[in-house]
Amino acid sequence: MKKTGFHRIAVPVILILLLCASAGCILSDPFGPRLFHVYSRYKLVITNDAPLYNVTLYIPLPVSNNIPTVGRTRIWRTPFEREFLSLQIVKTPPGLSPDDLFLVPGNFPLFLQMRADSWPPGRYVVEIPDPSIDVESPLLFVETLHPVGNQSVFLPKVRFLPPEPVRKPPSNLFSTKIEYSGTVVRQSVPVYVDYRSGANVSIFSSITTRNSWKTGYDQQYGNDYEDFFMLSPDRESHGWQLATGDFTAGDGFYPDFT
Repeated sequence: MKKTGFHRIAVPVILILLLCASAGCILSDPFGPRLFHVYSRYKLVITNDAPLYNVTLYIPLPVSNNIPTVGRTRIWRTPFEREFLSLQIVKTPPGLSPDDLFLVPGNFPLFLQMRADSWPPGRYVVEIPDPSIDVESPLLFVETLHPVGNQSVFLPKVRFLPPEPVRKPPSNLFSTKIEYSGTVVRQSVPVYVDYRSGANVSIFSSITTRNSWKTGYDQQYGNDYEDFFMLSPDRESHGWQLATGDFTAGDGFYPDFT
């Protein structure tokens, strides 16, 4: 039987389509991004190897929209309470100079005021997790590329410049994700410490937020931002000091919406 022009055209076209389909199965993600998840945690740790006396501390809290928060969870005084402590959340501590302070428009700094006649030796730890949740779409992920002004961060910061994440070149043309190099900047955060003692003291506080999802057969990817500071005051301290730490933004992988 004589082959028609249709058959001469159709066979190569079908072969090309089959090859493209096979390549697509190999190079693209047959399962697609799924199981989108968000998690945040706030932590404060104060250690001292001997008693402290006549203690007054002002510890910066993470703030978003003028509210002390971690993720979607508001921070209250209750987790910080101890029998020996008097607590209050304040926004105007005495003697804090506005010079060189980095502030976020629409947000004011909030501090945890901690007072005690006598603070026993040991390790004081408070952890407040924001309940982990599954979200329907990566459009509901927490903003980790540019968290300053969008998410909870410690305020105030001194002479601070928000980091600008750096996008890496794609690993292949069919990738369904974007990778950023986590940009880390050193930071200074004012902390008020006033006590009498010969103790070794350290103060550490952090907030971490992470987005994650699965893709392919069982591969997991994620991205996060972190804000932390730490301070080791003198054995006896009276007044404002600068704690130091790191602020990290845009660390990890992000779904490619294109």
